[in-house]
Amino acid sequence: MAQHPSTARFISEKLVRRFLNDDPPDALVERAAATFTATDGDIQEVVRAIVTSPDFFSRETYRAKVKTPLEWVASGVRGLDVEVREMRPLVGALNRLDQPLYGAQPPTGYADVAEAWVSSGALLARAELGQRLARAGALGITGRDPSVGLEPFAALYDEDSGDVVLGGPGREATRAIKLLRENDPRRYESDVDYPRSPFAHSMMEIAQLIKADVGLEIAFAD
Repeated sequence: MAQHPSTARFISEKLVRRFLNDDPPDALVERAAATFTATDGDIQEVVRAIVTSPDFFSRETYRAKVKTPLEWVASGVRGLDVEVREMRPLVGALNRLDQPLYGAQPPTGYADVAEAWVSSGALLARAELGQRLARAGALGITGRDPSVGLEPFAALYDEDSGDVVLGGPGREATRAIKLLRENDPRRYESDVDYPRSPFAHSMMEIAQLIKADVGLEIAFAD
């Protein structure tokens, strides 16, 4: 089975999609498949053929891939150089971003295309999590740079970014974050004595958003 031509093309197409873009160029897939066959399935050589090809450095490939929630959370923690003291908030964040750990139902695992992860709601959730990651202690972490704000996120998706995939949803998420900042739901206090648990804290935040009258239509807590 490993030597069947369909195997070479199937694996090569998945690798090209993973490293280049969601619509793999047929010519590169064929070259990668030929390398797979010639090297008796040497994945290292197949990947080498992909990442050294002209397609890998083309304009169409630049910023063409969207990180999955797991990749985004992991790179955010690394990029902000934070110390994680408690993993449960990050696991909960992945649940809210629709990629719970080991939670994929189909045997093929989670999707590796932007369509599965790009929406205004998903980008807003990512931006909100990024803000919390940048604030010391917000997710059971110690932030090394608490001054990180909205501006770097907004700059990624402004009109000049040329990002046709994430530009629109990114700008909409930015507007939503600015609205939340202006109203600041944390100003709305409550005399309710909430239990000390992650779920109770989520319920308190939802109540604050409702009181802030920012147009909340639906909310969920895990």
